[in-house]
Amino acid sequence: MILNGKCTLCGNKVLDGVENCDGPTTGCNADCSGNDPGFTCTTAHNAFTGKDYSLCEVVRSVSASDCGNGVLESPEKCDDGNNNSNDGCSSNCQIDANYICVTNNGKSVCN
Repeated sequence: MILNGKCTLCGNKVLDGVENCDGPTTGCNADCSGNDPGFTCTTAHNAFTGKDYSLCEVVRSVSASDCGNGVLESPEKCDDGNNNSNDGCSSNCQIDANYICVTNNGKSVCN
């Protein structure tokens, strides 16, 4: 396959040359030029083969109803069970400035 004017072996589960993704999981598009919609891909290294590959996973967006439910879910940075800002965990489940949050049983406690 030709990608960006260079030959590549898309689908061999190894990042070759100019490929943006190529891995053992779904999420990389058919020509290895990028990830499929709804997926994010990172580069991982296979220590056995010495080759890099892509590890793709579903991107889960947090809806307004999820943030503040007291359960830390990706991509939330914190979830203290409410939608108040300036208490350590903001209304959009990000850590407020000058706070540190720890998670215990899925719920964030911020100080």
